[in-house]
Amino acid sequence: MSLGLLEKVQVEAALSRYVSPVVAKKILSNLAQPRLPNQQVDGSVLFCDIVGFTELSENLPPDEVATMLNLYLGYIAEAAHLSHGFVDKFIGDSAMILFGVPDSDPKHGQHAIRCAWLIQALVKQLNRQRVSSPIHFRIGINSGVMLAGNIGIPERLEFTVVGDTVNLASRLCSLAPADGIIMSETTAMQPHIDEMIELTEQAPIQVRGRKNPVTPSIAGTPSSEFGHWLMNAISTILDNGTRG
Repeated sequence: MSLGLLEKVQVEAALSRYVSPVVAKKILSNLAQPRLPNQQVDGSVLFCDIVGFTELSENLPPDEVATMLNLYLGYIAEAAHLSHGFVDKFIGDSAMILFGVPDSDPKHGQHAIRCAWLIQALVKQLNRQRVSSPIHFRIGINSGVMLAGNIGIPERLEFTVVGDTVNLASRLCSLAPADGIIMSETTAMQPHIDEMIELTEQAPIQVRGRKNPVTPSIAGTPSSEFGHWLMNAISTILDNGTRG
C-alpha cells in the first residue's frame, strides 16, 4: 500500500511538470476516464510576454537566453501559484495563466490582478541583478466566459481554454506598455478590483478581430492593503530561493 501511494505521488509530480498540478490531480483521480469534460467557465486569463524579446535574443547566446527565460518564467509560475492561478502554457517568452479554471473561483478577477502585480514586482527585483540588460514584461488581462476543454487529437490532448475572452486577453497584452498591466472593462468591473488598485481608463481602441471597440484600463497604484500583501508575497517567493 505504501509503495502504491509513493508511486502515485511520483507520477503526479512527474505529470505536473507537463500539465498544471490542478489538471494532473483531476486526471489521476479518475484514470478510467482521463479525458476531462468540456465545460463553459467564467474566469480570467492573463497573458504576459517580454518586450523586445526578438532583439534581446539576437544579442545573446542561445544558452544564455534559455537560462534567462527559465529564471523569469519560473518566478512567473510561482506568482501564479501564490495567486490561485496556474500556468496553462509557456509560449516562447510568453505565459498564459488561468484563474477560475477548471475549478470555479468567484474571486478570479482579483486573483488575476494579484498575479499581474506580483509578476511585475518580481521582475523589478530580478532586474536589479541585470542592471546592464533589464527585462521588461507587459501584461494583458480579460475576464468572461470561456470554453475549457480538450484540444487536439486522441493521441495528444491539451486541456486549455478557447474563445473570444482568451483572444482579447492576448490582444490586450500586445497593446500593454512596458512594465504595464492593461485590462478589459470586464476585468475592471470585477468585484473589489477598484478597491485594490487605481484604474486609469483609456480611450476606446479597435482591436483586431472584434467588431466593437474596447475601452481598457491601466492598473495604477495598489491600495495599502494590497501593497502589504504584495510585499509579503514577494518575500515568500524570494526567500524560498528555489530559482537562485
